[in-house]
Amino acid sequence: MSDIKKDDGTPFKNFILFALPRTAASMVLTVIDFAIIFLYVEGYGKDYKPLEWLGIPLYFAFFVGIATACGKLSIAASQFSMGYLSDSTRSKKLGKRKPFMIISAPILAIAFTFLLLPTFFLGSRPDFITLFLWLLIFDMIFQFFYGSLTTPYQSWMAEQFEVHERTTAAAWQNIFNYVGTGLAVLFTVIIIPQTMADFSNTRAIGPIYTVIAIIFAIIVISLFYTTALLLPVEKEPPIKINLKKDMKELWKDKNYIHVCMLIGIASLTWSMITGLMLGYFQVVLKLDNMLVSAGGLIIGVLGSLFIWKKVIDTIGKKKALTIIFIWAIVTIPFAGILPLIPFEDFTVPALLLMIIVAASLGGWFLFPYILYADLAENEERTGEEAEMKAGLYTGFPSILLNLFQAFGLFLVGLILSTPTVPGEDYSMGYLLWAPIGSVILVVALLYLRKYITLDFEWEAERK
Repeated sequence: MSDIKKDDGTPFKNFILFALPRTAASMVLTVIDFAIIFLYVEGYGKDYKPLEWLGIPLYFAFFVGIATACGKLSIAASQFSMGYLSDSTRSKKLGKRKPFMIISAPILAIAFTFLLLPTFFLGSRPDFITLFLWLLIFDMIFQFFYGSLTTPYQSWMAEQFEVHERTTAAAWQNIFNYVGTGLAVLFTVIIIPQTMADFSNTRAIGPIYTVIAIIFAIIVISLFYTTALLLPVEKEPPIKINLKKDMKELWKDKNYIHVCMLIGIASLTWSMITGLMLGYFQVVLKLDNMLVSAGGLIIGVLGSLFIWKKVIDTIGKKKALTIIFIWAIVTIPFAGILPLIPFEDFTVPALLLMIIVAASLGGWFLFPYILYADLAENEERTGEEAEMKAGLYTGFPSILLNLFQAFGLFLVGLILSTPTVPGEDYSMGYLLWAPIGSVILVVALLYLRKYITLDFEWEAERK
């Protein structure tokens, strides 16, 4: 790639090199977020009888919820601690961020492979506890090293690019994000359901699924190593850690803390949507062609991005986010109603449902990047620490976010452990999550309206 340079002298290739790993990161995390519950509840652990505890049946789905919740606690710990450590440690040759990327990428790739291919190591019929422990251990490893890899990497933006360049860098990251997410969605909705259906009959995993899982793992190592080896070492020296002082600085910005809380509250619903979507369309609506859900997701998310961007630019971020929440609050409950309507074929209703629900996801996906960027600039204008400690400011929101996501995944496991719907073969939880998720977003909406500022006076200077 030629050394085309921006006006400020930053090589164009650096923008591409920096953004490349987002393909890998989005790819593996999307597969885990969208498919891990389906894989272990409706696939590998489908035939298990519940354990009894004090006369209460404990279904495998409940244990899947515990395992995946622990995974989110693991990433909460790593995103904060590794971001903070990467601020304060430095290798003479590799700098502050590269060592974390080089060490974490292969471990993440291995954990991803182990999560997707447990029967390759445990045999075709592992017992209840063995499979639970396998999921618990390797999901925690995956999540920890995902945080250990991506937080120092994302913190690197502040050191690779000047303030006015970061919008361009983030735009390239979004492009590669969409590539990774698209590949993951296709794998998740086309290959995984058919593989698990075949597994239920043969107790064997097909070669296509296996090869793709391994290729995804190789891509993680390849792209992160490419970026780590080809981008220059940052010039900024390590900073001195004073955790007590630094945390006090963070907590002084009440609006920043409230935004982190809001994202955490809303994530309860978003994690239920992503965790249950595959099972909902496959098990509840019994779609033969899962391209319907993939198409609806892509149309809903990508088709709404331009609309939501226009809404944000026209009426401001807070009003736009209010509309997004209201849209989701109204539309998500239809997921609990649709299976009760006696359609002969759910293809068209399922497509429409996916589009309208995904539209709210598309709007929400815009906001974390926008909010953190604006809050960082606001802090830069009013404080002294935000720019210097990029790892701390990147990693801190993950604590609250992942605590909420952990509870959300535990809740998913809990509601999937409810009895089956009368006359059907699926858990009542597949119907209950929708109204529960809607109520949670009502709480998020009220919190947004009461406590949070998203539009700042200095933004008028840009217009």
